[in-house]
Amino acid sequence: AQTRVDSWRAAFNTWLPKHMFFGWGVTGVGLVDAQFPRVIGESGLLGFFSFMWLLISVWRLAWQSLKQLADDPFAQSLIRGFLAGFIAILIQSITTNTNLN
Repeated sequence: AQTRVDSWRAAFNTWLPKHMFFGWGVTGVGLVDAQFPRVIGESGLLGFFSFMWLLISVWRLAWQSLKQLADDPFAQSLIRGFLAGFIAILIQSITTNTNLN
């Protein structure tokens, strides 16, 4: 648990001030045990905001699909399952590195 706290501290106190906009590059910050600090450290603020934009876009698309397919219970159950999994991975990514290889 302390390693995760240290990752968050390093992201904001060490990595971000030195390479604020573009980050340190892939594997430039070493082993990071949380997804969001890893994205901040490796890709800087530009990459982090791009990552957040991507996550928000995926959420919006799924939410709009849920609204448009209100009359199809099978499609709604698939989209609700996707959204539940998406929320779970976002919560997990706060505390651990999420790789979907």
